[in-house]
Amino acid sequence: PGPDGIAVRHPLSAALHSLRVAADPAAVERTIADIVDGLGSPRLRFLALWRLLPERLAALAPGLERLPADTRCPDHTIFNHMDLAAGLSRCLEGGAGGTAFLAFKLSPVQTFIRAARSTRDLLSGSQILAWITFRAILAVAGDLGPTALIYPALRGLPWMDLWLRESCGLAGKVGRPADLELVTPCLPNRFLAVVPVAEAPAIAESVREAARSAWLELAAAVRSWLDQRWAASYPDWARLWDAQVESFFDVRTTVLRESECSDSAFNEVFKGNQELTEVSASVRKVRKLATDIPENHRYKYGHENTGRWQMALSLSAALGEAAGAVRHVPDYHPEPPVPQKCTLLGTYEQMGPAKASESARFWKDAAETTPKNSLKPSERLCAVSLVKRFAFHAYFCPKLKVPLEVVRFDDTGTIAKGGWSKEQGPEPDYYAILAMDGDELGKWLSGANSPRVRDVLHPDLLRYFEGLPGTKDGLDAKRPVGPALHAAISEALSNFALHVVPQVVDKHHGTLIYAGGDDVLALLPVRTALECADELRRAYSGLPEANGDARPDSYRAGGRDLLVMGRTATVSAGIAVAHEKEDLRLALAAARAAEDSAKKQGRNRLGLSILRRSGEHASTVCEWDEVGLLQEQIKLYLQGASDRWAYQLRREEPALGALDPEAQRHEIGRLIARSESKPRMDTACVLGLMDRKADLKRLAILCQSASFLARGREE
Repeated sequence: PGPDGIAVRHPLSAALHSLRVAADPAAVERTIADIVDGLGSPRLRFLALWRLLPERLAALAPGLERLPADTRCPDHTIFNHMDLAAGLSRCLEGGAGGTAFLAFKLSPVQTFIRAARSTRDLLSGSQILAWITFRAILAVAGDLGPTALIYPALRGLPWMDLWLRESCGLAGKVGRPADLELVTPCLPNRFLAVVPVAEAPAIAESVREAARSAWLELAAAVRSWLDQRWAASYPDWARLWDAQVESFFDVRTTVLRESECSDSAFNEVFKGNQELTEVSASVRKVRKLATDIPENHRYKYGHENTGRWQMALSLSAALGEAAGAVRHVPDYHPEPPVPQKCTLLGTYEQMGPAKASESARFWKDAAETTPKNSLKPSERLCAVSLVKRFAFHAYFCPKLKVPLEVVRFDDTGTIAKGGWSKEQGPEPDYYAILAMDGDELGKWLSGANSPRVRDVLHPDLLRYFEGLPGTKDGLDAKRPVGPALHAAISEALSNFALHVVPQVVDKHHGTLIYAGGDDVLALLPVRTALECADELRRAYSGLPEANGDARPDSYRAGGRDLLVMGRTATVSAGIAVAHEKEDLRLALAAARAAEDSAKKQGRNRLGLSILRRSGEHASTVCEWDEVGLLQEQIKLYLQGASDRWAYQLRREEPALGALDPEAQRHEIGRLIARSESKPRMDTACVLGLMDRKADLKRLAILCQSASFLARGREE
């Protein structure tokens, strides 16, 4: 501690902050005693302390939960350290055989999500994927504890809290999550855990079986629920059900022993990969720092293992990619006669009779015997699509004890009108889909994007090393990703998904489909879509304008400053604007295409696609700094500014392209000045969107898009 407090560094941005904590040691002891009071077994005490101690200490003395584990390199907390120490302890016990990395991946994801005709299908599909993954996680956490999970971080996960209450006997300690939290998907479709080598094969098999059982249990509940409505009149309606359900999902696990993660193995696998070759060279420079310390200042701590963790992460990822290269071919061979294909998921046949006339009657009756508006007579669904459609009715709401009305099944027309009032003019009939994804997460985990060693050391230690000869290369090398730093990254991503995204999307009248770490999908009114996307990217990076008055590189929620990815981490996003009656699948594809365009044009950008029902579709990409200018235009358009000048600019663009930029700016100013509306568009706001290439077509599309976002409807 110095005169300004304890020096702490952000794990990714390396920003230096001073942490002042005033805590009474006796009060800390009472807090710990209160958490474990009445809990007899060490297991229950451990689970209660793991879940509750960080937030209880934060309430006792803000900042206490952020105390650094290592004052020399203060970029991870004592809780990051304790989580990893607890997770690895089982692997280091006698007879455990050491540590193995167990990776899990569930697929197909995009195929499953995209097969959607309504927000009900989207939300249900996301919930199912997250639930299957969670049940697979429990196959590890139930035995080895939640700290065995390296990614994602589980502390505060609503389903985890429910498990602690209902399966672990901590109902008196851990509060029940809010109903809406339990039906908001917030898990990715993959995880990474550390497990004992000796138990790894058995645990991997348990994980696969848990995932499979979760899906079959869910599907069986839906079939039973539908049987009560359909089986009396159509006893053979589900003849193809089992074959379709059992062949759909592909569950993959890989196991990598830490003992196999040597320097030579890493260099052999990634030979020719320039990025990871540089990572390896950087690790060697950091290892040398330990030998640069004079003998009388050293203590033995195994510096030769520096960088081994990030090598293991890269090797585990490569192993997963190799396993995924073997394509999953569903074992599905229905016996004829078979009905026509599902209208949502064309790889499977619809349920019910094969004969066309009987099938039409079956689906008409099916629509009449299910809840209103849940199934249209024109829809013909396979088993997988039916599970998606009725998962909340038949399984999730009863299982999680959540009333069905809590689940937000708003249709796209309702979403389009979110936050709208009559004073704003004719009601909008277009809505927006926001797809967002963190940039280069793999590089953060591989160490390629890590800050320099000199930037994460305590200032006093940095001065010490700078006073030693030959340390410059080591200090300028990338800081290797170790277990605790990896835990900090997982914590930051979990905080974003759990505590940032739901609140920001709700603030902008949107419907959150899922938030899995850095991956977000949401439906929003067009007038708030840009502002929501911009606030999310600022919160992801912990920028002051969107962090709730927290310290930089953090986000304030529930009175706590939560770790987020920090200012050096960025996101790319895509927004597709579509009519409420447009096929949802096309709109989803357009949002993903817009996001891909943003990444391909340099990342840290926003792709924008306007799908007009009449007139041409328009797509472009802008930098995040330009979003504020677009929002200013939207405000002026809402106040009555005319956009005719933008259409005139679009018509003149081929001729204006031959002029020099100054002449182009003059003509743009002239077109705006001729506008008869009041207020008139701000010329500076428009010219601020001219990029260095003076791409007038892009400029016109951006300005026309701003006008369209303000109206939310055709002229």
